[in-house]
This record gives sequence, structure tokens and C-alpha cells, in this order.
Amino acid sequence: MHFVLDKQKLKTCARSGLRVKYTDLPCMRSDTEYYTIDGCLGPVVCRDECQSDSSRTVGCRCHDNAGGFNLTGNSGSVGLNMGGVYLIYAQVSFRDSESSPVAVSLQVNGKHTSAQCHQANSMSNGSYCVINSQRRFKVGDRVAVHSPEAFRVVNADSAVTFWGLVRLSD
Repeated sequence: MHFVLDKQKLKTCARSGLRVKYTDLPCMRSDTEYYTIDGCLGPVVCRDECQSDSSRTVGCRCHDNAGGFNLTGNSGSVGLNMGGVYLIYAQVSFRDSESSPVAVSLQVNGKHTSAQCHQANSMSNGSYCVINSQRRFKVGDRVAVHSPEAFRVVNADSAVTFWGLVRLSD
């Protein structure tokens, strides 16, 4: 299952002068600029054979040989309907001009895991954080990609910011 930011569910950032207000986070400033809050990146939407691009549902459910997933609400987390060993991948493209390093981490049931990325920010071209990990999950586990900082600008284009899960075995 492949997930991208659901731009249709994100609110537009209100501006106070040139600044984005903290109370509006997370939000979209333009079609490709997603402003983070300290928390899960999202809301997200499914992008694969289980759901067409034009389909929008409150709960994203796919049941096939790859495993079942449940995506509800705006939390950005995904519930697993099948336990087993999964490959987890994530790529987040940052496009802000902050000098501090960019970071993302994998969260399981609201707790950080050792699957993390910390990358120096090149500022001129933006930066990528990539996570690839394998992990055993139980039925009902909730998985999310977490940003530890507010006000980071993420490129919301689905070609450069995405994450997903692939069930490898029982």
C-alpha cells in the first residue's frame, strides 16, 4: 500500500503577514507546500491498485494477498488488519530554507522506533529523508511517519513525498 499527502483534506494556511500561524498547522500554503506540525505527516490517502485516484473514501480498506490496511480520519496513521513482517518505506522531500537538519521517523502505536532519518539541509535545493526498514507487526498496530518539528516545508508532490507498507510474510 502506497500513501501520499491528501491535499484535498488539508486546510489552507492562514497568513499573518508573511508568516503561517501555528494554530493552522498542518496546512497547505500552495499546491506543493505542506507546512508540518510536530506530529504525523498527514492526512494521507491511498495511491495504488486498491483505490483509484478519483476515489475518496472515509476509510481506506484494501484486502488482498499483500495484507489489509485501514486508514481513517486525518491522523496520518495506518492500521494493519493483518499481522506479519512488513517492508516499510518512506521518502519525504523538504523544501524550506531552515539551516537545521531535517528529520522523519517511523511511529508504531504512537511510539518512535529506530527507523529514522536525519539529513543535513542543503537549503538551496531542499533535502530528502528516506527510511527503509523491515518490522514484524501485529493485527491492529498503527503505523505513521512523524515529523519532529513544526513549520518545516514539505514538498507535497506525490512523486517526491510518500510512504508505504508491503507485507512480506506471516
